[in-house]
Amino acid sequence: MFVEKGKARGKSSFLIFIVALVFSSGVLLSAENNVEAIYERAEKGDAEAQYQLAVAYAEGKGIEKDDREALEWARKAAEQGNANAMYLASKLDPSKREKWLLMAAERGLADAQREYGNMYDSQNREQWLRKAAEQGHLRAKYDLARYLSIENGQYNRERNREREEETAKLFVELLRQADAGNKNIEEFANRYTFIAYLTGEGLGNYLGEIGKRYLGNYYAEKHDIYNAIEYWKKAADGYNPDPEAMYRIGLCYLKGVGVPQNKLEARKWLKRAAEAGVDSAKKTLEEMK
Repeated sequence: MFVEKGKARGKSSFLIFIVALVFSSGVLLSAENNVEAIYERAEKGDAEAQYQLAVAYAEGKGIEKDDREALEWARKAAEQGNANAMYLASKLDPSKREKWLLMAAERGLADAQREYGNMYDSQNREQWLRKAAEQGHLRAKYDLARYLSIENGQYNRERNREREEETAKLFVELLRQADAGNKNIEEFANRYTFIAYLTGEGLGNYLGEIGKRYLGNYYAEKHDIYNAIEYWKKAADGYNPDPEAMYRIGLCYLKGVGVPQNKLEARKWLKRAAEAGVDSAKKTLEEMK
């Protein structure tokens, strides 16, 4: 299995016959679809073949590794609008990394959107991370959640509850994925990382008490009412008491869920929530009369 030196650009250079060649895209190439066939299609201007050939050269799979050849074929594919080729070129051509990433990002490639966004520390960062996150890119969701939690808490004097809620939702979604065994999560974090961001333990509580309330909600979804109440109480009695958490605690005492039924205790929590503007708490208090 080899390529003759000095003839990499001609068909005669491909004295290769392979049973299988795995590209980064996960495509398995058989004897009928080997490097020589890919090369022929690439020479005819097939953008996808040009990209696959670039990957082969870049990874040295089935062909001698050659970053210069990889970049040349990636450029050819990129010129035809192949976003994956643009992203590959950003790895092979550091001097023009920003240019290639932007081109791939503008064509909707989530990996490129995330990486391009992380090159900035302002609205551009948030904009591109959002685009990648909206495509379901888990690492982009994590980066966006971290950016929002720090940006909202550290740089703004006035709290933005809407952004805090959004941030907490992102961390809970990631926690849910981690608990479901999503292996992709393990590449950059674990469940304890997300819990730490939600509670502020060791990371700075930029989410205020909203993160603790959302963590309590998550435990309630899992029917772990004891942990749910624990975090709701932390949210309700924190530096910025969370009214929604107060309401949930009140309902638990009213129904006897996770705690002994106690209408006096329920009324106390529901009254606090109602005074803080929770309409559902006001309605429940009216029904208790």
